[in-house]
Amino acid sequence: MSGALMAAASGSEAGDGDLVFRQDAPGAWSWTATFAGQVRVEITGPGGHGGLGFFDTSDNSGQVGFGAGGGGKAKKAVTVTAGQTLSGSVGGGGSGAATTCVSPAMTANAGGAGVGLASPGVGGTAGGGDVNLSGRNGGLARSWDGGGAAEGGGDQIHADQSGTAPGGGGPGYLFGSGRGADGRVTITRIG
Repeated sequence: MSGALMAAASGSEAGDGDLVFRQDAPGAWSWTATFAGQVRVEITGPGGHGGLGFFDTSDNSGQVGFGAGGGGKAKKAVTVTAGQTLSGSVGGGGSGAATTCVSPAMTANAGGAGVGLASPGVGGTAGGGDVNLSGRNGGLARSWDGGGAAEGGGDQIHADQSGTAPGGGGPGYLFGSGRGADGRVTITRIG
């Protein structure tokens, strides 16, 4: 469902546990409640961009760069009234931009970028939630591994690919993209 904007159930149709909103596409997001009750807002930061390695054409040797960190995640229960709007932004993979919610104020930071052959990226942090989780660091098993997002996209263990959604860090790369996965916002009715 990458890049999708979704309103799953609304109004009197939305029951406990129903997903009422999801956005995976980077950029501004906004959701207006059609009911009074409680929702759980979950925001996942994007993954960092993997580090570029080197390739020596004289002997066809090379080394893949370091992997990036996965995005952080914040979760918060929020009481809403019919007509109330929640908004913020979803960070794009590899951009360094956080995923946010304006009110209540929540931030899920992007994973750090892998720095060429020097160091892996660190996992993103989060704040403002009832629960705040950090993403995994890049390079945990092998130097090129992209770190997984907190409760999101898992570790990317294949060099030259993109991070796994949502919020997984990009792996180190030589010829591929190394791009981190975009962040995500979900809103679920819980009461």
